Amino acid sequence: MPPTPPTVPSLSQLPASNAAPLGPPTPHAKSGRRLSKAVVRADSHDSEGSKVWGMVAVRDHTGEEKQVRVVQNVEIEDLNMVRVSWFWTWRDKCHQVELRHGRRTGIRKIYVDKEIVERVKSVKNLLVSTDSSHVFDVGGKTAEIAITARGASGFTYQLIIDG
Repeated sequence: MPPTPPTVPSLSQLPASNAAPLGPPTPHAKSGRRLSKAVVRADSHDSEGSKVWGMVAVRDHTGEEKQVRVVQNVEIEDLNMVRVSWFWTWRDKCHQVELRHGRRTGIRKIYVDKEIVERVKSVKNLLVSTDSSHVFDVGGKTAEIAITARGASGFTYQLIIDG
């Protein structure tokens, strides 16, 4: 019998005013609509330490701020390719953003809800480790993936929602 695949815990939305502290404390309370770098940041050199979750404040269509739980998963596919995934629920729909990044080849592929929205392959990224920012829409919100080079083929990845 094949092993049972891992499940992602349900992602909840709570009104910001009634939100109980559900996760580790963050030094950036009410840090805008951005996940605190201290809580959720993916690192290409620390895949196990990058499997975390955090809360982000997002405004709904009425202007009310909601706390949304975002789960992050990092997988090192091979010596070159890193896969970073973020999952959250917004307006009763589960969203998934996935970044596949070739640390040595410079290839960057971004998938939103399992559909590719951007593919970047350039000689510049192959020759030099560069920072990049990729903006796209997901679930009626604007999102951005920030890739920051750390040197020696190391990178950090951050998802910014509606910010």
